Amino acid sequence: MVDYFEERGINALEDASARRAHLESQIMRLMADFNLFEELGMPNQLAPPASKEVVNNLAEEKVTKDDGGKCDICLKEYEAEELIKIMPCKHRFHSECIHAWLSKVRSPFRFLTYYQLL
Repeated sequence: MVDYFEERGINALEDASARRAHLESQIMRLMADFNLFEELGMPNQLAPPASKEVVNNLAEEKVTKDDGGKCDICLKEYEAEELIKIMPCKHRFHSECIHAWLSKVRSPFRFLTYYQLL
């Protein structure tokens, strides 16, 4: 009786060996990347909070009764005539929520400095 792999011309041991070699090379590459980040001090370096000027200059708009939606920071619904801030990525937040968030939150991957460059 011919087994599944022989019937399809597959040498399971050779394929497993090739997959293992590929995985080992990927793991070695990831370890090298991790070591580079450690040498550069990246995991321990936090970006500074966004500057007040950047936060104050975010686009603003008043919510209309038809807008709906909620702030993803405080999870409260927007109310009509409420002033909200709009991030460069078009996400919308209560003005006071995004001010508090961007003045305190620090990111190890320098996420917040992106907004300072715009």
